[in-house]
Amino acid sequence: MTDTFRTPRDVEDGNWYSDARAAVRDGSIDSRSDFNEFAVSERTNVINLSSTYPLSQTRDIWQNVNDMPSEKQLYLNEGSDEISFVRSSERARHIPGYEAEVGVGVRIFDTDVEDGVAMRWGYFENDEDGFEDIGSAFYFGIDSDGIFVAEDTGDEFTPTRVYQENWNGDTLSGEGGPDNPSELELDLSHGVISQIGFIYYGHGPVRMRFWVYDQERRSYEKVVAHTFSFPRRTSLEEVNLPLRAEIVANQPATKDYELNIGGRQFSIVGQYTPQTRLRSHARANGVSLSDTSWTTVISFRPKNNFENITARLQSVVAFTDDDARFMVRKGTNLISSGASYSSPSNTEPSETAMEVTTDSSDPNAGVKIAEGFMSGGQGGRQTITADNVNVAIGDREEVAFFVRNIEGSGSSKANIIRWEEEW
Repeated sequence: MTDTFRTPRDVEDGNWYSDARAAVRDGSIDSRSDFNEFAVSERTNVINLSSTYPLSQTRDIWQNVNDMPSEKQLYLNEGSDEISFVRSSERARHIPGYEAEVGVGVRIFDTDVEDGVAMRWGYFENDEDGFEDIGSAFYFGIDSDGIFVAEDTGDEFTPTRVYQENWNGDTLSGEGGPDNPSELELDLSHGVISQIGFIYYGHGPVRMRFWVYDQERRSYEKVVAHTFSFPRRTSLEEVNLPLRAEIVANQPATKDYELNIGGRQFSIVGQYTPQTRLRSHARANGVSLSDTSWTTVISFRPKNNFENITARLQSVVAFTDDDARFMVRKGTNLISSGASYSSPSNTEPSETAMEVTTDSSDPNAGVKIAEGFMSGGQGGRQTITADNVNVAIGDREEVAFFVRNIEGSGSSKANIIRWEEEW
């Protein structure tokens, strides 16, 4: 995919045209196949988090965030050094041969940041809530030295942080000239769309882009501000990352800070069909049931070092003596501490990203994602399919399957839970 700058402008029949459109017309962009067919690409939307929807445990993880009507307002109060963040519970996933696009809407009214405070947004995790080292990452940010773009490959190489005056595509200073060919100025108080475009083969360019408002044309223009390349090393040690924004401090702040986040999305450019594998765990021994409390049947969670694998619940089945209810919940801290885990039944450990347990889980923790009734007696059963439980399992999340009798005591003779893993 080719990015071009918007100047010089092209005028035809009194209309303004961008460089990209002009280049398609004059042939400087090769947009046709060997059969002279016009080649286009559609984006496959993988993660789409609308700013108009409230924060939700099924799609977000957050701390110290005000849920505003059209933005998520991260805040750091004067005298505090507690991190504020919002991230997608689902991780993106990228496949060699495709371009990926990360997008985050951001608005910051006060960009004067003191030493020891930083605002960041983009494609990263920071699971240790670190101020400096955050692991594999492509992101935008502001600190006491100004606005920057950054990459951290997550390996032994030192992270790279490039400030606005040194961007190699367009400094967006509004002054024009060779360093600012778009003649546009980056004004974060107006609200901008920050985009990261990258091609992943372990190597490849990473383009840090902004959609900036053009007062003259009264429209937004896409500008490639900086391009990273990675000679003699891979671009990221971990490529499947969440969308995240945060305010961090390594000392108490001397004033209040706000970072307003709009929509967030991750897309793959092209028609992307995920490669999935169906995994399951069966519990054949009987499970005692009562009508006064939920009984944990099976729970599962991602294994260590497999948190980057996306899973989706596919179905649950239980054969019960009597009519019963079932419930499936997901979230963090569902499974009791000290639980004993194993690989799913009849599955090699290296062939699954999940581990399972039959130890007790908390029926009040997390969020309910499915509930229903089972008709018992002659081996009654109830099945949930991905058609009505289309919920991704985040990298820090657990899933628990519960059953209880409607009346009296009984048992569930056989139980199975199925899920899809995308890898």
